[in-house]
Amino acid sequence: MQIGKMMGAKVIITSGSDEKLAIARKLGADITVNYRKYPEWQQQVLELTGGDGVDAAVEMSWSELHKTAEAMKLNGRIAVVGLLGGQFTEISAFPVIQKCLAIQGVQVGSKKSFEDMIRAFGLNNVHPYIDRIFSVEDITEAMEYFRNGKHIGKVVLTF
Repeated sequence: MQIGKMMGAKVIITSGSDEKLAIARKLGADITVNYRKYPEWQQQVLELTGGDGVDAAVEMSWSELHKTAEAMKLNGRIAVVGLLGGQFTEISAFPVIQKCLAIQGVQVGSKKSFEDMIRAFGLNNVHPYIDRIFSVEDITEAMEYFRNGKHIGKVVLTF
């Protein structure tokens, strides 16, 4: 979200937690949608964009990729960075073809990309949001916290 804002994007965030959405708004999200309150959240996104849809999406779940595809604009790009919903999904090829969508998997980039990102953060005064800090002795609790999706932003271990 912060990278999108840094690049001048209007950012829409979806979450099943009103608490997380409130934090996202404090961090600069323009629009937030609770997908538990609006199970057909893609319709909300379309309404909020005047029926246009979004140019780019960062997909964390994968399990509802079809909804993300519905929420996209013509020639939209979906970056898949997570598999929170599991590794398999069903999606009709129709919206991908109809909207000329590009779906791309994303992994950790190169050292140079990381250095460029850190430099851009510094120039634009962007700071990662740290949700919670755990001692390494509490790694089991930290992993459970992370696994249950209770975090927004970074979960940090101290040694």
